[in-house]
Amino acid sequence: MLRKRIGGMGDIQIGKSTPAWMLTYSDLITQLLIFFVLFMTLSTLEKTSVKNIILPLIGGKGIQSEKATTSLVPPIVNELQMLDARKQILLYAKEKNLADEIKTRMDQRGLIITLAEKTMFEIGRADILPAAKGPLNTISKILRPLPNDIRIEGHTCNLPIRTAEFPSNWELSAARATNVARYLIEQTGFPPVKTSAAGYGEYHPYAPNNTEENRRMNRRIELVVLWRKLQPLP
Repeated sequence: MLRKRIGGMGDIQIGKSTPAWMLTYSDLITQLLIFFVLFMTLSTLEKTSVKNIILPLIGGKGIQSEKATTSLVPPIVNELQMLDARKQILLYAKEKNLADEIKTRMDQRGLIITLAEKTMFEIGRADILPAAKGPLNTISKILRPLPNDIRIEGHTCNLPIRTAEFPSNWELSAARATNVARYLIEQTGFPPVKTSAAGYGEYHPYAPNNTEENRRMNRRIELVVLWRKLQPLP
């Protein structure tokens, strides 16, 4: 009497009277199970493989873990759409001779659009300059079709500010980010449900605050088009 183990279902006795088709059938079921497991594994990997390939090529760091204050859902826009939006913004900046004031980069968070203080605000003020409205209108038009959430971040250099309106750089950076968010929503029709604003003061510098040139670079607004949709934890 021969004994054959099939798919973890225990020992099944196979004798001379066992039909030959049962052997073929059992092998087929086993192969189908293996194929199904491989298919599911490859499908899971496919969701992250494109971004892991593209980000290193464009200066990013690939997919990394997010901090635990939020839960994450899968990326909600195709990487090619994000790259196309970046291309349009860079082309606009070049055409308007604003390449030094409007810069872009991509990292694990998504597409980051950096707007220099020179274009956006007077030093120590949070009111949007008239010259900033053209770039903001164009950027809004490019980004509105994307389903991604956008976080508007205000940043300053480390030079202290102590005025009645802005006791510290926290207040100045938050007011600038909020004013940009309100302009995009109220003047360009950007969906408020996709928009958030945050002020980081001098604590997220782009460069060390050891020269005037570096401090100028650190005084900026960043529009972060997020790869992933952030949702508060319950």
